[in-house]
Amino acid sequence: MPLSQSLRTLTHGLLAVAISLGSVPPSPAAEQLLVRFSGLELPLDLNELESWALRPKVNAELGPWLNLLDPATRQDLQRILRQPLNLESSTIALLLESWAGRQLVLQLGSLLRSADGDGGPLLLDLLQRRRNSTVVSLLKEAPTSHLELDLDALSALGFRLRGQLEQQKNLLKELNALRLMPLSFVRSRRRPVRHQRQGLAVEHRTDPLALDLWWPTGGAPAKRWLLISHGLGGSAAQMEWLASELASRGWPVLAVQHPGSDDAAVRGLLEGRQTLPGLETLPARLQDLQVVEAAGSFKLMTYNIRYDNPRDGRDVWANRVDAVVELVSKQDVIGLQEVTLGQLKTVVKRLPEFDFYGVGRDDGRSGGEHAPVFFRKSRFEAMDQGTFWLSARPEQIGVAGWDASLPRICTWIVLKDKVTDDRWWIANTHFDHRGSVARVESGRLLRRKVLDQPKGVPAVVMGDFNCLPGSPPYLALVEDGALTDARLAGKDKFVGPESTWNGFRGLAAGRIIDHIFVRGPIMIEQFSILDPKTSQGRYASDHLPIRMIVARKPSDVNKN
Repeated sequence: MPLSQSLRTLTHGLLAVAISLGSVPPSPAAEQLLVRFSGLELPLDLNELESWALRPKVNAELGPWLNLLDPATRQDLQRILRQPLNLESSTIALLLESWAGRQLVLQLGSLLRSADGDGGPLLLDLLQRRRNSTVVSLLKEAPTSHLELDLDALSALGFRLRGQLEQQKNLLKELNALRLMPLSFVRSRRRPVRHQRQGLAVEHRTDPLALDLWWPTGGAPAKRWLLISHGLGGSAAQMEWLASELASRGWPVLAVQHPGSDDAAVRGLLEGRQTLPGLETLPARLQDLQVVEAAGSFKLMTYNIRYDNPRDGRDVWANRVDAVVELVSKQDVIGLQEVTLGQLKTVVKRLPEFDFYGVGRDDGRSGGEHAPVFFRKSRFEAMDQGTFWLSARPEQIGVAGWDASLPRICTWIVLKDKVTDDRWWIANTHFDHRGSVARVESGRLLRRKVLDQPKGVPAVVMGDFNCLPGSPPYLALVEDGALTDARLAGKDKFVGPESTWNGFRGLAAGRIIDHIFVRGPIMIEQFSILDPKTSQGRYASDHLPIRMIVARKPSDVNKN
């Protein structure tokens, strides 16, 4: 039914209800309906309206108002006034007996006024008492001399309905835009099934999103899942019969629990603690599906946070720490540079949901700059980790290599993705700022380390390289395609300034000295250079962070 027709029918239906408000005899029938609209008051004689509804003809009293309606609308109104009210329906009866149904009737009745005030209670009483009535017969039992209908409020209700329908239409478009894979089901032998419940931290909900996973035993965790989303008042647990059967046939299933529109919400409704969840829950449900659909991807960031220098004036660490922590807390894997021991302790304390690995460059423990890698504990597990020094003797602690002014390190870690079971080799480093030979040799050393990693394992190398694109250290890293600049690989998805250096004074155009390099089956969904500010509007560091949303290429998931 077109929206305009739906709104018209709604208007006519409420008009009919307004006419029919009443209770049981012996109270006299209502005689007049006063319609309020845009400051006007239109009196309608109910006896004349009854006569017109039962025996349609030209009516002298109603003629001026009826002529305002088009022929189709007049016919709709006559039909509504004459037709029986199916109050014996089991569905209607259950609705009226429920708390939610009563609230709905009362809300609709608030658009009406009787001589005693709000028509909601009268409407509820009428619908609960009368089971075999037409609108016209109810008209004769109205216990008040006149009724008032607020069409302005009704119009506002219609506009809200229109807005909700448009919102639903847009949300459905977004839902249809989710990446879906065509599947072909092949009947197979049943296998034992494993079940696991886990939480997925999401930004749009206070608590982690509950996920139920079913998959066949006897093999590695699945790379691809069938996604099940319960309906209004449902739950992931209710889908266990379907999920377990699919899983036993070789199809792993992931079921999402939607807070606010699940079985807990219905219990709250029945107990009178909340109203009926409706269209307003759709945006959050769509976000649930979007984050689950994107669960194979994660947010990775490199950020030189500037060491804790007491001579930095207004830009000292104490004035910047809140902005830095807030930003990195929203990522999944973070490589930080220029981190002193005090800064490290602060970040660790304020990020309890993260674990990390990283040692000091001076002594391999706590002395000097750290280049730690942080990772979200709910998403990743560290399988291996280590540190090497950027020198001709990479295993020797505290060595300043070649012409470097200071010892430099590279922190590396192997992370297991708990969602996809993929392994990732992650490296975080900081090249020397003065030694030109050291930067080139550091690039060659890091390139060799990457090439030593198992084929098929995605590798990410990030950090402050103190070199521009196309410079000798940069070329040493990308030589023979060993590594690829993620900024170029994700060029069509790049956002942000063309610089990663500000010196606390302003962006230096074209000075990109921080980089992320990738190798292997990696899909870059977004590449961003961010520009975070403190609460005073100052730069959060003298460098800008780089964030990349990355996932393993689906075409390569089975090539381990």
